[in-house]
Amino acid sequence: MGSLTRANMIMIILLIVYVHATLTPSLAISNGMSIINNYDQEEGADSTELLGFVRCEQEMRHLFEEWMVKYDKSYNTLQERQRRLNIFKDNLRLIDEHNHPSNNHTFTLGLNHFADLTNEEFRSTYLMFQPVNVTHDELMLSTPTSDHRRQHVGRRRGRRSIPESIDWRDKGAVTAVKSQGQCGCCWTFATIATVESLNYIVRGDLITLSEQQLLDCDDQNFGCDGGFVCRAYEYIERNGGIDTDQNYPYVALNGTCKADLVNAVSIDDHVYTAYMSEEVMAEVVARAPAAVGVKASSDKFRFYRSGVITGGCGTDLDHVVAAVGYGATEESEWEQPHEYWIIKNSWSEGWGENGYARILRNNRRELDGTCGIASYITYPKIN
Repeated sequence: MGSLTRANMIMIILLIVYVHATLTPSLAISNGMSIINNYDQEEGADSTELLGFVRCEQEMRHLFEEWMVKYDKSYNTLQERQRRLNIFKDNLRLIDEHNHPSNNHTFTLGLNHFADLTNEEFRSTYLMFQPVNVTHDELMLSTPTSDHRRQHVGRRRGRRSIPESIDWRDKGAVTAVKSQGQCGCCWTFATIATVESLNYIVRGDLITLSEQQLLDCDDQNFGCDGGFVCRAYEYIERNGGIDTDQNYPYVALNGTCKADLVNAVSIDDHVYTAYMSEEVMAEVVARAPAAVGVKASSDKFRFYRSGVITGGCGTDLDHVVAAVGYGATEESEWEQPHEYWIIKNSWSEGWGENGYARILRNNRRELDGTCGIASYITYPKIN
């Protein structure tokens, strides 16, 4: 009798475990991201389909709430909160579809602080705005004066020997990743990043400089509505230098230029180049970081998490970053190594690889480089 009871108990326990496993929605986690293939977009849907399992609406809301806490998000109305939840689901589906193993991508996507924004909202807030009275060519490819060399550089003979890889972060020449916030002023961050690094390489001092001074004082650019790095370098040259971030901290708003400025770091000149070959570009970056334009409007660039970006970045140059190195992946990661650029972004450490990204280098299929990275290169000089 006792053995029969024990067997019955075992059967009951197994049945309970089976039922629980069947009815409880699964939550698969990979690199901190839930794996979701498809879900109902309708407001008030009861469940979400994922990889053959069913995720209840409550779990989706819980995931959204956790994200809200992490990024300190709040909404004024229930209607706005529901709208953001639906956008969040859309973005999550895109992320998980990209990350599905069958796609065999060389880079992954992940949730970040942009996850409740539509692509249009993201572009209008964080990327370079083109003023209506300025042409695209004028905005993106500023015409430097005769004192500043403008070059269209392709392959050339007698290239100097450069290291196979370089990462200026490892040499202590790069300041911490910063965040431009809701201000379309990536041009200030790329400018300052390259000046900070060059000052360290030439003078031995790593000083965190002021993006806000460029926002407030450079009247040849457009503040939070965009600008171009050549004009920012010209401002620093005319002004005799740029102040520190400690004396002139960033507030992510256009303001009035302060009168009591200190020229903590100066530069003597700058170089602008267009459509440079990536071999020559590597020579430039081997000497010091450079500001480069990139196509950044796609959701794949917006939600980049890790790996080497091989394409799908966007259609137009609309963002500027600092190229702070280059290298190649180990042969074991993929069938063949991937050469890449290392870029420092201005979207906080929560984006990409702690604020950085790797972009495919020497892409023979793209004349202007992956993400257009070889289309717009400019960098400062110190004599």
